[in-house]
Amino acid sequence: MPGNFSFVIDGQLAGSALPGGRDTLENDLRFFREHGITAIVSVINAPLEPSVIAASGMRYLHLDVPDFTPPSTKQLKRAVVFIDDVIAQGGAVVVHCMMGIGRTGTTLAAYLVSKGATPEQAVTTVRARRPGSIETMSQYKAIERFAEYCSSHEHDELITK
Repeated sequence: MPGNFSFVIDGQLAGSALPGGRDTLENDLRFFREHGITAIVSVINAPLEPSVIAASGMRYLHLDVPDFTPPSTKQLKRAVVFIDDVIAQGGAVVVHCMMGIGRTGTTLAAYLVSKGATPEQAVTTVRARRPGSIETMSQYKAIERFAEYCSSHEHDELITK
C-alpha cells in the first residue's frame, strides 16, 4: 500500500505519497486500481517509470514541481483539466508527490477551488482528510493565485484550454 493514501472527494480524488516508495510501483498501482483509481497526477521532479505506467493502463500526467515549491498556476490548471476529464469519464484520480503533503495538498486544494471553494475552505477540507497538507506559505499563496485565476476566467474556458 502506498503511504499516506486517502480520498479528498470520496471515490473521485485522492492523494498519496510516492507510489513505489514503500512497495513496488506495480503493487502500488494494483492497490490504486483496487480502490477505483484510473489516473495519476505526479507533482514531482522525475516521472514515474513510463513502461510500468503504460502496462497498468492508467492515464498519467506528470508535472515537474521541485520539492517544497508550489505548482505554478499553469501547472494547476493542467492538473484540474486532467482531473475533470478523468472524473467526467467516470474515473478517479490520485495526486502524489514524495510524501503526499505539500505539492499534493496544493494540487488537491486547487481542484476544490476550481469547483467553487474559497482557498480557506479548500485548505481546511484537504487538511481534514490529509493532516499536514499544504506545508508552506508559498504553497498557500499558489492556491490563492489559482483562485484569482479561476475567478477571472469562465469555468468552460478553464477546462477547455
